[in-house]
Amino acid sequence: MGSEMCIRDRLYPDTAVLTFPRRSGEDPAVVDAYISAAERPWVLVGIAEGSYAEGQIARHMRRPGDLGNIDDNLRGRVAFFAEGIIKGEWLMTLRYDSATGEGDEFYGIDPDKDYIVYGDRSTQGNAAESRFPLYLRLRRKDAELLIGDFQARINTQLLDVDRKVTGMRVEYEGENFRILAFGAEVDQRFIVDRIPLDGTSGPFRLTSGGIIKNSETVRILTVSRNDATEELDEEVLAAGVDYVMDQKSGKIFLRRPVPAFTQNFDRNVLVVEYESDEDVGKGLLLGARAEADLTENITIGASLLRAEKINGYGIDANIVQADVTYRATENLTFSAEAMQVEKSSATGRSRGRAGEVRLTYEVEGTQFEAYVKTRRGATGLDAELTGDDVDITAATLSHRVSSDVSQDGDITDDGLYIEGEVSYERNHTTDERRHRGNALLTRRSHGLTYGVGVEYNAFEGPDKIGRAINGLIKLGWVSVDGKTEVEASLSKNLNVVGEGVLTDALLIEANHEVNDTLSVFASFGVANEAGLGDQSTAASLGFTLAPWEGGEVTAGLVRAQAGGQSGSAAFVGARQQFT
Repeated sequence: MGSEMCIRDRLYPDTAVLTFPRRSGEDPAVVDAYISAAERPWVLVGIAEGSYAEGQIARHMRRPGDLGNIDDNLRGRVAFFAEGIIKGEWLMTLRYDSATGEGDEFYGIDPDKDYIVYGDRSTQGNAAESRFPLYLRLRRKDAELLIGDFQARINTQLLDVDRKVTGMRVEYEGENFRILAFGAEVDQRFIVDRIPLDGTSGPFRLTSGGIIKNSETVRILTVSRNDATEELDEEVLAAGVDYVMDQKSGKIFLRRPVPAFTQNFDRNVLVVEYESDEDVGKGLLLGARAEADLTENITIGASLLRAEKINGYGIDANIVQADVTYRATENLTFSAEAMQVEKSSATGRSRGRAGEVRLTYEVEGTQFEAYVKTRRGATGLDAELTGDDVDITAATLSHRVSSDVSQDGDITDDGLYIEGEVSYERNHTTDERRHRGNALLTRRSHGLTYGVGVEYNAFEGPDKIGRAINGLIKLGWVSVDGKTEVEASLSKNLNVVGEGVLTDALLIEANHEVNDTLSVFASFGVANEAGLGDQSTAASLGFTLAPWEGGEVTAGLVRAQAGGQSGSAAFVGARQQFT
């Protein structure tokens, strides 16, 4: 294909989408091409075993999956796997195993188990994941039918459903529209834990133990310091690589400490979604999502969700959601979304509503975003029949005032920036109000970033009132060779009245690449809230070693203090990537 071309492919059952980045001067060109796959022979594998014995003996010999429903004297197992092309366009994957039951754990790579490793870029997986005895998958380029294990996922600004289930899913994607529908019976309690990180690697205790193996989804969310419902960044963690979980006790350990705040003082939160082995009776989860491009600039979407016997509490929920996005220009986008949630139980009914309007403007050197959110009552897919009435209005701005010019006369990202945020939140149920705002002037030049600013934070509630004005200082440096990075942020109180507001905070992070195999890192953080006599601190020091290709070892020490208590811990983690 030539030295200037590489291929990234995204395979379909009978076609492949190939992307060819190729150089044309300085600008890469990308071409998408559909390539039909040749007819492949069918793969058929099967096994059948059994024995016939007198009834009393057969009952003592019985194993899971035995065919006792045919004859009490018969024991055995039937399993087969088949995969091949139907009518030249559909790839069918079919599996049946009488030894597989609905109560089995989800499939997943076990970090504590040994696997055969080959030197030919082989990977190990499961082509037919299902807790049912039956697995069926029919797919082509634009459609799929699946009976087995899958991720029931509908994600919008207001509606967030993401759960691993066993059932049926249908997907279809046309030229201008997309449709998703799924249904599943659920008989375990589904739990979502949100744990504010504290600069350590844990352990963090979850709400429940007895976690169904491989049912968990673990993420680190960065939420706005001005609006906890606004998610700024997300990192999905991998089991054994990024964290270790004790399913029995309900504890999770991170492989590396994560700071409580980012350099912009936004909050880092550990989100763990999982199923417990508590049998809560059979419930039902049905969902559908449709999206359509009405024009090149307008996209509409709608979602329907039905949940019965949520987590075994005898509560049913119906959710209706709709959204629209209008791209007014290449740089300006408007979006709106509305949702209604109706819940019912033997003791009562509730109706919750939520809405959001958002404006986004982005051009080279300038990003602006403003939104209004409103929530009335219980709007979550949970067993709660009541919820707070909350209104949030916020806006953010980042604007490059001036740009530096390189020796070749090109405009660079270096220059003078002004950044600011404002927000107002009112909780009508608790009669609480919170005002926040900050402005920062930042200079970026040749790897050095420094800035100064001011922040205002006010809280008003029935039992406490607080106001604080803080000075902000940010400093960052990256060496010319990119091997050393240092970042520091300081929020220092200039004036404070009352309590309930964050007054002082200091964050320092440093990373240095010693050589191709060794790098060291360190971090330190301290924060104090007005009205509290104690402050929280966390510090870590460690290294990452890559002794061979694909291998990585991380180890270090963590020290934390909060609420008059302190502790130290050592952490070590290892990973191996096979390519």
